[in-house]
Amino acid sequence: MIPITFFGAVLYPSRKMAPKLGEKSSHVKRLYHVTNEYIKNVDTYLSDFEHCDIRAELSYELMKVSALREFKRVRFLRALFISCLSFILFFVAQLLRSMGTEIF
Repeated sequence: MIPITFFGAVLYPSRKMAPKLGEKSSHVKRLYHVTNEYIKNVDTYLSDFEHCDIRAELSYELMKVSALREFKRVRFLRALFISCLSFILFFVAQLLRSMGTEIF
């Protein structure tokens, strides 16, 4: 069951799991990932969009998505390793059972 949980975390990650980019991104308004808590209406969003640095916004989102992709890759490799380990354990248990040795 644990490998399935790991694969699920890879397939459906939360944006909150993405690594933080530090204090250098404090001037970024994060306009490319809109949440209802941050922006209440279209006029506020358009006003913020006109007064932001587009390069900083795109760079922040690109770095955030890249970090999340790396995080997902590491989780996928962990899940793959745990799956492989569980299959090896199942194989050994079946092999010992077929030879007449009871381990479980």
